[in-house]
Amino acid sequence: MLNFIKILLKDRGKNVEIISFKILRKWVGYLGVALPFVLVAGSMIIVKCPNIQQSISHYYYSNMKVFFVGILCAVSFFLITYSGYSRLDNILTNVAAIFCLFVAVFPTDLEQETDWLKNTNTFIPCDLHVLHFVSAGLFFFILANISIWLFTRSNKAKEHLRPEKKMRNTIYKFCGWIIIFSELTIGIRFAFFGQDKHNSTFVFWFETLMLVAFGMSWLTKAEVISGDK
Repeated sequence: MLNFIKILLKDRGKNVEIISFKILRKWVGYLGVALPFVLVAGSMIIVKCPNIQQSISHYYYSNMKVFFVGILCAVSFFLITYSGYSRLDNILTNVAAIFCLFVAVFPTDLEQETDWLKNTNTFIPCDLHVLHFVSAGLFFFILANISIWLFTRSNKAKEHLRPEKKMRNTIYKFCGWIIIFSELTIGIRFAFFGQDKHNSTFVFWFETLMLVAFGMSWLTKAEVISGDK
C-alpha cells in the first residue's frame, strides 16, 4: 500500500491527466445516451407534448430547443478538449466536434408544422438544412470509425490482451457497426421514399439507436463498462 502511494505521488500529474481523460469520456458517453430521452421526457413533462417528433433534430423547433442545442454544444466541447493516444485520435475527435456543432446551429428543415412545434417563425435559409444533414451523417460516420478502428487498438498482441480489453473491443465494434447500419437504413429510406411527410418516428428511433451506441462506446472507453480489475 505504501509503495502504491509513493508511485501515485510520483506520477501525480500523469494520473490527473488520465483521470481527466476518463471524465471527458464519461461525459461524452452520458450526454450521447441522454439526449433523445431528455428531449422526449422534457417535451412530455414541461410542455405537455404527447407526441415524439419525426427526428431528434426536429426538437430544434420545439420548446426543447435550448436542451437540444445545449447538449450538442456540450458534446462538441468535450470532444474538442479530449486528447487521444495519437495524432489521428485528436484529428478525428476535433473534426467530429465541428460537425456536432454544425448539427446544433444549422437546423433541419421543417416540412410539416404541428401544434407542438412552437418556434416555426425562425427564419432558416433553405440551404442550411443540407449542411445539417451532411454534418450529422459525417459526425456519426466518424464516431463509428473511432469506435471500430481506434478504440480497439492496443500495443499488445491479440493473444495477450486482458479479458476485459477483449470484451471492450467487442462492445466497440458492435456499437460502431450499429451506427453504420442505422445510418445506411436512414439513407436508404430517404433514397426510396424521400422526405417523411406523415410524422413517422422511423428516423427518430434510428437516430436514438445511433446516439445510444455512440454513448455506450465512450462509456466503455471510460471503463464504466468492462473496466480493468
